[in-house]
Amino acid sequence: MSAILVSRTDTAIEILADGATYTEDGTLMGTQEKIRVWPEHGVAATTRGPSGVGSTMLLGLGFCLRNHDLYAAVKEFSKMLEESRELFEKAPAIEFTIAGWQGSKPAVWYMVTRDAGDYQAMAFYEIPTRYQGGAMGSPDAMAWEALGVVEGAPDDTLRANGVRIMEALRHLPGKVFGKEDLPAVYGVGGHVQYVRLDPDGGCENIMLHEWPDEIGKKIAVGAI
Repeated sequence: MSAILVSRTDTAIEILADGATYTEDGTLMGTQEKIRVWPEHGVAATTRGPSGVGSTMLLGLGFCLRNHDLYAAVKEFSKMLEESRELFEKAPAIEFTIAGWQGSKPAVWYMVTRDAGDYQAMAFYEIPTRYQGGAMGSPDAMAWEALGVVEGAPDDTLRANGVRIMEALRHLPGKVFGKEDLPAVYGVGGHVQYVRLDPDGGCENIMLHEWPDEIGKKIAVGAI
């Protein structure tokens, strides 16, 4: 259960992700920056699922951004994925989140390669102001509310609350995405990556926190 969180306002788009890649039993294989940023386009994207397929999808989006603005790139990328539908139907499920600015308008899209609840496979949906990956794209503010973060308050940002939120999610065992028949594991680890996109083209991409997780061992959450 890797964790992805997105917050969108009229002044900023914030994205948060952990860095763990792990086996089906929760053994840490390595860490990586899961949020890919194209600062020249004011766009960022992240995936949840098999990292190899996700990386290939990110390369495809980058290609579409070279010749299109954000909305046209998403449309072209969606067409590209649809042409490969048969391949994705044979692969494990993948979530894909795209965030960016079209002029002064913030936009965040969510896509999953398998039907999930109200979400049809391979279709891009604009998602609400808050999104917590791991809930199949549903607008789930659980992590914020559990920590007493008040929406709209001055400190209501992922920059201010990101480490606390991720630490809380780290202590919740979850199912391996796309393989929900397997036992739950602790899958939030490695580091906390934070990305902020501003409407004027400003971009921040930093590590807010690192955990002492060891490659080859299961993530040991310890005390909060």
